[in-house]
Amino acid sequence: MIIRRGRITANDGELIGIRAELPATCAACSDGRGCGALALASLFGRPARTIVEVPRPPGQECRIGDEVCVSISEATVLRLSVLAYLLPVVSLILGAWLGDRIAPPAGADLWSAAGAVLGLAAAVTILRLSEYIGRQDSDTCQVSVIGQRGRADDRHP
Repeated sequence: MIIRRGRITANDGELIGIRAELPATCAACSDGRGCGALALASLFGRPARTIVEVPRPPGQECRIGDEVCVSISEATVLRLSVLAYLLPVVSLILGAWLGDRIAPPAGADLWSAAGAVLGLAAAVTILRLSEYIGRQDSDTCQVSVIGQRGRADDRHP
């Protein structure tokens, strides 16, 4: 289970926005054998903080400023990573191959390129749809309120 702490930054009743601190380095980076993704991200100015939107946990009062604990299973991370990285590549190659197969002999390159673009567009559409469905699925990640900070207005920071 991967566990991160964060603070609630937005609350619209159904979704809450959580600002989480990214770890300074993973265990592999601190040993000098990691991929260096965090260092590369900081080189391009990516902030060390990120905001995610998750469904409000049922039965828990969530206020802006509350400290929360967000947990997600390693299997879910692996499944989503495979979907996000492998699907576009496979659909692009499959689209190019199908475009080449149905093309007339004179325009095979154009049909192949068009098939690749259509395959990639299909993958992006599937990923966007799965992102929407994932937001409705409360089993993707678990959120629990750790510490509450009293504020009068939950809708505006």
